[in-house]
Formats: sequence, structure tokens, C-alpha cells
Amino acid sequence: MTRILCTLISSITLAAILGPLYGCASSGLPSAKNYDLVKSGSRAIVLLRFTCEIDGKPHEVFSRGPILADNMYLALGNFETGGSLIQVAQAEPIFPSPEARKEGWIYLLLKPGPHYLAVRPFGSRYLETAPLWRFDVPSETCIVYAGTLHMPSVRETHLLIPTGFSPYWDRVVVRNEEDDARKIAEKYFPELQEVKTVLMQSHVGPLIIRKAPSTSK
Repeated sequence: MTRILCTLISSITLAAILGPLYGCASSGLPSAKNYDLVKSGSRAIVLLRFTCEIDGKPHEVFSRGPILADNMYLALGNFETGGSLIQVAQAEPIFPSPEARKEGWIYLLLKPGPHYLAVRPFGSRYLETAPLWRFDVPSETCIVYAGTLHMPSVRETHLLIPTGFSPYWDRVVVRNEEDDARKIAEKYFPELQEVKTVLMQSHVGPLIIRKAPSTSK
């Protein structure tokens, strides 16, 4: 019992030390430069939502774990990455606001063309074996809603401390919440055109990559 208690205290202490070092994905809106790229058609704002439930009850997807900052990591593969899955940079703002973060909403600035999304919960080591979802960003579109990834999950713990969740991948579904996406767009990106819905789809097999249209920068 004493050993478990000491390990528990050590884990909490380690969390306090490492948390600020690892940091977490931040909240904020695109810069003026990025807005110009969107309006020129060389980038699009892609809205996605991630929802989770444990034992039938909603669970915050991007809640902070006891050691690492976030319980969920995202990676993208596309032409720019050469087909490799690259973790989304945590230094870049991907949440429109802290409130949107709690609801599971993120945005990505992407070039037109096909993109592949991998989701890696806390504790999962290998992106290469993570399930993939593909979505296409249309040309000349400012803002795209790629769907809501809903993940029924089991709670993960370490020494009785909740450390996140692990999805039942065979139960994960893509939901269409375009009315909610439209409200998010109107609230945070009111100057952009109407949202275009292009739902992501489960993808099996190698990544199919192609260069973005020549209008991209």
C-alpha cells in the first residue's frame, strides 16, 4: 500500500513538472495572413468535431490528462506530408475558443485536395495502426465541415487516476451535425462564406495523394 501511495504521489508530481513543458494545443482564431490565404482560395478552414461517451455518458474529448497535456492527438496525411501521418502541431491554435474546445470542435487550415486523419488517444503509441478517415477539401471553398467523429469508449486509468479513454473502434461513427457546424462558423468565422459539408469517410489501405490545384500557395 505504501509503495502504491508513493507511486501515486510521484505521478502527480511528474504531472506538475511535465505539464507546462509539453504544453497543449491552443485556442484562437486565424491570423490576418491566414485569413487572406483562405479568401484567396489557397487554404480552407476545415471544421471537425470529436465526441465521446463512456458508459453512455458524454466525456470531454480534449480534457487534459494527469501527465500529458491532452488526452487526444491528431495527425494528418496529405500531399505536403508525402503521404506520411504527421501530428498536428500543438503550438498552432486549433480550437476556436476554450468553450468550443470543451464541445469537441476544432478547425484546421488546409489546402484543397484529399486529406487523411488519424486519431491517437493517450497511451496509444503507433499512428501507423490508427484507423484512418479521408475527407476532400473542395477548391474555391472557404469553410468546410468534415463531420463529427463520435467515439464510444472505455475509460483508461493508471493507479486509480483517470488517464483518458480508449475508443471501441468498431463502434466509431461519423455524424452529420451541419446545423451545429453552421452555428460555430457564424460565431467564429462570420466573414466567410456559407459552410460546405463534405463528410469524412473511413479509409482502408494506402494513402492516395495528389497535388493541390495550381491556385494554392
